[in-house]
Amino acid sequence: MDVYKKISRFYERATVEKRVIGKSLLGRNIYAVKVGDGFPVGIAVYAIHGREWLTSHLALEHFRQGVVGSVWLVPLANPDGALLSQKGIGSALGKYGGFLSAYSGGELRLWKSNARGVDLNVNFDAEWGKGVKNV
Repeated sequence: MDVYKKISRFYERATVEKRVIGKSLLGRNIYAVKVGDGFPVGIAVYAIHGREWLTSHLALEHFRQGVVGSVWLVPLANPDGALLSQKGIGSALGKYGGFLSAYSGGELRLWKSNARGVDLNVNFDAEWGKGVKNV
């Protein structure tokens, strides 16, 4: 089962406070679920890089184990990138498929970016992405 289907199914079945916090370029929902009671004291974001899709499974484990206090979990911040890394280009990319195929050389197992080719981490003011190995 692909990671997006797994997270979507988890979201549908969750009986806690939850919401769709946005949509990906290709129209996939970006989900958030609240774990614990009281005012949220944090947010945990998983799978911001496409190739880190496996961390969404860690989010589900954190949900099952619970937290001290209350935290919002975003189990799959980059659903398009995760599916690109997990399953390859496929027909679901429409007009972006040719661009990404040329941009990536067709190899997507280590894909970090979203469907537009943007590395989401380098859009923070933390100066990430400055190193030579930021591929």
